[in-house]
Amino acid sequence: MKRIILTLIVLVAILAFGVLPAMAQGQPFQPYRVRPGDTLSSIARSHCTTAQEVYALNRNVIGPNPNTIYAGMVLNVPNRCGGQTHPPHPGGVYDRGPSAHARGTVNGNIYTVAVGDTMFSVSARFGLTVQQLAAANGIHNPWWIYPGQKLVIPGLGGQPVPHPSPQPPPPWPSPQPSPQPCQPINPPQPCPLPCPPASPPVCPTPVPTVAPKVFITITAPASGAVLASTFEVRGQAGGLFEGNVFVRAYDDKGAVLAEQATTVQAPDAGTGGSGPWAVTLTVNVVAGTPGKIVATSPQSPNAGEASVGVVYGLVPPEVKVFPPGTCQFQPKPNASFNSSPGGPLAGTFGATAKLYDSSQSSKVSGIPWYMFETDPGSGNPAVWAPVTSIAAYTQGCIW
Repeated sequence: MKRIILTLIVLVAILAFGVLPAMAQGQPFQPYRVRPGDTLSSIARSHCTTAQEVYALNRNVIGPNPNTIYAGMVLNVPNRCGGQTHPPHPGGVYDRGPSAHARGTVNGNIYTVAVGDTMFSVSARFGLTVQQLAAANGIHNPWWIYPGQKLVIPGLGGQPVPHPSPQPPPPWPSPQPSPQPCQPINPPQPCPLPCPPASPPVCPTPVPTVAPKVFITITAPASGAVLASTFEVRGQAGGLFEGNVFVRAYDDKGAVLAEQATTVQAPDAGTGGSGPWAVTLTVNVVAGTPGKIVATSPQSPNAGEASVGVVYGLVPPEVKVFPPGTCQFQPKPNASFNSSPGGPLAGTFGATAKLYDSSQSSKVSGIPWYMFETDPGSGNPAVWAPVTSIAAYTQGCIW
């Protein structure tokens, strides 16, 4: 009898020093109801464990694909945080790392939207609600964001987190009672049918962000057009960074003759919208010089460039040269003369204008212009007088 009692004491000691310490060292499992935006990785981090361990403990609940958890699913999760229920970042605003539909980069408290991101997933990544993230960025339509957009993450850089009016959470489906086993009764009756299991709530499928179409075109002038010295360039563009358009005029040697910046004329041009644009350029070259007009958006290289070949200046005017003394004219007193045929005003003739000898004449739009020197031999540049400023001229001046 004493031997039996001694054996029992030894077994109790083994259990006390083997099993109980193991239980003390281990951490209890606790049920966790999956919330919108949760992943196995975020759940594991909040309990100081790994996604692999959470999946291994709940494989029969989750199924063969560890990425198919949904809001409302109840999982058994080990608590490895030494009695805490959260890791060193207790449920506040912090970067939980990239996830599906939230793969953008973070610089300070600024998040850059990536292709496929949604407001729902970006909010979940930082522990915010869609309403808080939208309020911090002045976004009225939280279902439309675009790649490259900069979002302020309130709370990361000391900015307060907005608190929009709370919305009541959707009610969870009431649990259905388990069917009772059939009991033999007299007289015999059919067993009641068990209640169908409650369907789990369906999470909305994130809608990938559709990037706006990026393009730039020139609609005027047409290819091969002959342009005056001042002309307008028009086109259409969309998806450009802040709607910026840059237009340059080149000659056939590649030299820049004129350039002008503008923006797309559309209410949403700054956020990738499309619309028309236009600039006015002035080019001073010899009439008949070939070249091209190029429109680009340097901050949106995906737009490429739009280009059209043109000819600068109208057809050169018809020119006639006079031997000395063959073309003389008498100007009208106080009539004007110009620096070039049709060019800027250079002065007016005196009240007693003298006779001038012309060396050259040009027809501009059918009107003759005569070149002469106001003070021959002085070295002053020659000027031009239209036929309307001349009172009389010799036979050699006639076209």
